[in-house]
Amino acid sequence: MKVSVFYKVLREGFVLIVFYGITIVYGQGKSDFFDVSFRESKECSWRWLNKLENADINSDSLENGGFLKINYKQISWHNRNMGFALGNHILCPNCVRTSDKLEISIPVLCNSDGIVVLKAVGFSEQEEVVFTDSVISKRETSWQKLQLNITKSYSVYISVIYYGNTLGNQVVKLSPLQFSCNEKKVEPLNPIFSTVKKDNFNPIQAVEIVPLDIASERGFPVNKTFDRVKVVGLGEATHGSVTIMQSRLQLVKDLVTNYSCTLVLLEIPFDVVLLLDQYVKGYGDNKTRLIIVEQLKLLFSEENTVMPLIDWLREYNSKREAKVSVFGIDNPSPISQFMLMDYFRELLGVEKSLIYLKLLMNGEIVDAKKIAENDENLRHKLGSNEFQYCMYMLDELINPAYSLENRDANMFKRYHHLYSLFVTQKESAAILAHSGHLQKTPLTYPSGQHKTLGSYLYEVLGDKFFSLHFTVGTGQTLQDSCGSPRKVYQDISKPVFGSFESYALSLDGCDYFYYPTSKLLSPIHWMLHVGRNSLEYFHYTIGNLQRRHDGVVFIKESKPILKPFAGARPLHHFELLYNKRKEYKSLLSGYKGESETW
Repeated sequence: MKVSVFYKVLREGFVLIVFYGITIVYGQGKSDFFDVSFRESKECSWRWLNKLENADINSDSLENGGFLKINYKQISWHNRNMGFALGNHILCPNCVRTSDKLEISIPVLCNSDGIVVLKAVGFSEQEEVVFTDSVISKRETSWQKLQLNITKSYSVYISVIYYGNTLGNQVVKLSPLQFSCNEKKVEPLNPIFSTVKKDNFNPIQAVEIVPLDIASERGFPVNKTFDRVKVVGLGEATHGSVTIMQSRLQLVKDLVTNYSCTLVLLEIPFDVVLLLDQYVKGYGDNKTRLIIVEQLKLLFSEENTVMPLIDWLREYNSKREAKVSVFGIDNPSPISQFMLMDYFRELLGVEKSLIYLKLLMNGEIVDAKKIAENDENLRHKLGSNEFQYCMYMLDELINPAYSLENRDANMFKRYHHLYSLFVTQKESAAILAHSGHLQKTPLTYPSGQHKTLGSYLYEVLGDKFFSLHFTVGTGQTLQDSCGSPRKVYQDISKPVFGSFESYALSLDGCDYFYYPTSKLLSPIHWMLHVGRNSLEYFHYTIGNLQRRHDGVVFIKESKPILKPFAGARPLHHFELLYNKRKEYKSLLSGYKGESETW
């Protein structure tokens, strides 16, 4: 049975490449901080933009007609309906935080039978949903006003969504959003950017601060913090910081050494790191390590952030009979076919993996799994639990169903399966991912609220799940460039007054410390949250720090990860694809009796 799994994954994976890590964040500097007038509509950095399908933004129309114009754009390789989704999380004016209603309206015009939807989700100061409503435009070609009334909300997530068709002359015009309380025009509250002074109120209590030392053997010297915890989430406020990487590695060492952590899970495509677990358990040599490093180059400089952890775990496991396991739990890469071929060849050698290589070269993963199920040599090489996971992983690749919307749900399913195999009742697990995945509250997008990996874990484990937020006050990170595949160094945005980072920076002699969020003297509603592809974005997001995370590790200054390798990063998928196809074609054709045509 032949299944084009690779091409299915490539198609779904392409979406992940394009949109991976896109988050809704907030622009800086003008009186219209949240850009409710839609004036900062550069496609690569616009805070409102969530999704474009067969659509193009006309950024000149605001100057020429006072409205944002989005028109149909033909994409050569498909003929999909035009559509877009805009979304932004704003602070409500004071009038609506108590009793008054906030009227939100937007004039829209469509020249076809497409529809525009205005949606709003209101949140309390505790980041609980207190209001949700939507309104749909009529199918008419004249200007019409969409309006919603919001009540008793601290903040509101506003979405403008368009569902169109394939007509080439479609145009949607959006006038600026309008806000009013009791028929009086109001504006969203803009954040403050002044520095926290010594005499300002500070919710961080000095007596609760736990100083940390990067050179210490005990990375987290807090007695009994993790004694009852089954899963620790080590969330990073930003990818691309070597300082955060070093801090999280220090804590992983502590969890493994002192808190019986036997499973380490990474926000990395699970197929890319199949060899990692065998490598940390003593299998392979420097050649195996070089293959792993090559595969990690598919990711966001993970070769520089993951390998120090992997090398330490391999050394740690070499001295102990009970081994620590490490796996990826993110959706697979676009080239799973060749990741599997590397996996089987390294485990079994060329001769014994030949049947797998031939089948996988043709995309026949179903038949490869059938053979693997009865392969006693493979079962012996892997071990019982690792073999069960291998079958689970092959099943998932046979029936791929990946999207941004179910990404966290998929990560939770993989965590659950791996936890059941590799963690006993007295042991624990650690998960390294972006804080946005490990926060205990859902994330809101125009398509709705999406549960995070952390919210799934909290729902199942309660206080046995501990979410840590690693954040920084100043410095740089490595980031995707805007409109280019290159990686560049990016300055961290100036902290919002009232954010944890702003308060932490005002403390003397507190460059690196841990703080339990339960000990904050008042709620904190701004926090650093740097997503991928956010070079020109403002990096602070609205939320409730105490509800999202149990603790914060603060580092005063971030140093960026060194730029990975030369060349255009997205092309590396295709570069590796070409090289692997060429490599395996040559290997297979070199065996006598081979009559395959590639």
